[in-house]
Amino acid sequence: MSQSDQFSGRMGLIFASIGAAIGTGNIWRFPRMVGANEGGTFLIPWLFFLFVWSIPLVIAEFALGKRSRTGTIGTFRIFAGKRFAWMGLWTAWISTAIGFYYAVVAGWCLKYFQLGVTNDLVGKNVDTQLVWNEFLQSSGQVIFYQFLVVAITLFAIWKGAKAIEKVNVILMCSLFVLLFMSLGLSLWMDLADGSLDGFFFMFTTGTMSCSLRARAMSVSLTKPFSSRTSPIRRPSSTEICRACCSCLSRNRYSAFSDRASSTREALSRLSSPSR
Repeated sequence: MSQSDQFSGRMGLIFASIGAAIGTGNIWRFPRMVGANEGGTFLIPWLFFLFVWSIPLVIAEFALGKRSRTGTIGTFRIFAGKRFAWMGLWTAWISTAIGFYYAVVAGWCLKYFQLGVTNDLVGKNVDTQLVWNEFLQSSGQVIFYQFLVVAITLFAIWKGAKAIEKVNVILMCSLFVLLFMSLGLSLWMDLADGSLDGFFFMFTTGTMSCSLRARAMSVSLTKPFSSRTSPIRRPSSTEICRACCSCLSRNRYSAFSDRASSTREALSRLSSPSR
């Protein structure tokens, strides 16, 4: 492997790994899964599978790549034999297939970034659901932002690992800034009513039926290993805020027990594909 195809240091590799692991599912899907599966009751199996299932697989992937110094096909051929080289091709195809729809989702993000910069999502007379529907019905806009994402990606990887490293430093630092801003905003909203009910909800286990507990276990098994979001209708920012506010006021307090059931119904509607 030539020196130009390698990262200049460990931080470049770390940022590239973070960029590959963190997807929009961490921003949209994970909070919704926590809210829909009793908060801390979901986090306990999630942390268990994170350390028992996800992290060992990531370590194994790094070890195989470092040892083989080749692509997925060559790696499976070296470690499993020529008869299993097709498994490397299948792995490469999965990544490619994910890119098909993820380019569309990233295009949605660019569109909402443009709407946010131009303040088109704020105001009493702004219907965010209508903005979303109008965008989806405009196939030209959807295709334009999809190809814009593809063009940006090609530009980022055109000159190999060093170019990827430079782009990741900018994007990952921006991501961390946005995440901490979101954390601060969430705590501020939680303290606005003089309580920390949302915080306690997230780190408190609740009582669940066997079926709901099994569902939470299955979701927590797949969530740490798949940070990518599914290609379904994305809830608007207003819907997310309403659902999150409802989630924060769960039946930890008896006065809000009715709101907890309506919260689960709202989250179920948000997670259902658009027709």
